[in-house]
Amino acid sequence: MATATDPGNPWLSLTKHMSYVVQHLRVDRSLIRRLIDAGVLGLQDADELEKESTSQKKKVDRLLVEILPKRQPSLFTAFCKVLTDVGQGFIVQRILGNSDHVQKSVSRDEDLAHSARDEVMGHHVPDDLPSFDEAAAMGLPTWKQWDMSMPIGGWSYGRMVLLDGKLIVGGINGSVYIYTEIDNRWDTVSRENGFVSTIVCYEDVCLVVVKDDKKKQYEVERFFPNEDVKWRSVTVLPPEMQMVGVSVALHENCLFVVGGETESRERVNTARMFDLTSGQWMVLDDVPTKRSFASSCVVSDTVFVGGGEIGQSRLSNVVECYNLGSRRWRSIAVSRNYYTTLTSVSNRLVATGGMTTSTSSTPSNAVQLYDDRSAGWLPLPPMTKKRWGHGGFSADSGEIVMAGGDDANTIESLKID
Repeated sequence: MATATDPGNPWLSLTKHMSYVVQHLRVDRSLIRRLIDAGVLGLQDADELEKESTSQKKKVDRLLVEILPKRQPSLFTAFCKVLTDVGQGFIVQRILGNSDHVQKSVSRDEDLAHSARDEVMGHHVPDDLPSFDEAAAMGLPTWKQWDMSMPIGGWSYGRMVLLDGKLIVGGINGSVYIYTEIDNRWDTVSRENGFVSTIVCYEDVCLVVVKDDKKKQYEVERFFPNEDVKWRSVTVLPPEMQMVGVSVALHENCLFVVGGETESRERVNTARMFDLTSGQWMVLDDVPTKRSFASSCVVSDTVFVGGGEIGQSRLSNVVECYNLGSRRWRSIAVSRNYYTTLTSVSNRLVATGGMTTSTSSTPSNAVQLYDDRSAGWLPLPPMTKKRWGHGGFSADSGEIVMAGGDDANTIESLKID
């Protein structure tokens, strides 16, 4: 049996990250009760914690130093699951991402270590998603194919917006494609000496991230689809964000830029916010997961980031969120698939498509709705087309629209009640 000082004791991974855990772990009545139910805490230990001073630091110190190291090593996984249940999964990621115990007990191979992290955090992943035919037979609403399709297929990575009755898709071949319903026509708009990498929209503001080949830098520009001069400079991305694969989300007057990939293919977890009113950049806390080409969206007062690439031929199913009130990142339940597209519809988070495994080349048509009450994902009717790297947006009618993706140029929509 591993002792409290045994190098093989997984609880030591907590003390190795003591300063981080003390700063971020919240020991409240909800956490204590869940730890009791999971068998991690005894009633006497729980009483001592609840009687402890109101100082969070003292409670965390007692839990990490005096209580947990004496518990059975086999309870470590249960402890990690409880943290994830109460919305503190980002601490689990920090611990397991650097834990010697995990590396030794699972494998030193990075892929297997990531799979172990998924196993700990993935207990909310639904495995009962219906097929398209099953959904139809069950009387569930099904996805409707649109009569029109995109001029070409390709990766748009969530870069799709609806503005002034025009459907705007960015990122495919570095150009912007605009569909006008009244004319039933697609127009292609290219940025001279530039490559459009992503596009976001809030109310009447449409922003694009452009790689300016002439200036050799990434910029944020405002896009005006109805005007002759369509591109107007807004700002230049900070030096630490001058890279491919950044994820962007727009909330009111704030543009959030997260992650990315350097020229040496190294993924980053940098996060920045640009205030469109003041014209100033703000440094945010780093995101727990380093990734590029992630999908992001805003639901109410929370920015969600999920999917993307975390390594060479390695995809992610981790979803993290940044609360604009508390200004802190946390993890939620992992999604069923990897490299999913996240979309906000009627103030709810929906994940669509992606890949079936972290190293898979098999796309999926699965659709999931995140449920705050159960802190897990609920299955929705699947798309008619298996997609990954696709774009999406939500309409005022409560419809969610998905289009494009690898080897796909079709468009389909689903009404979500």
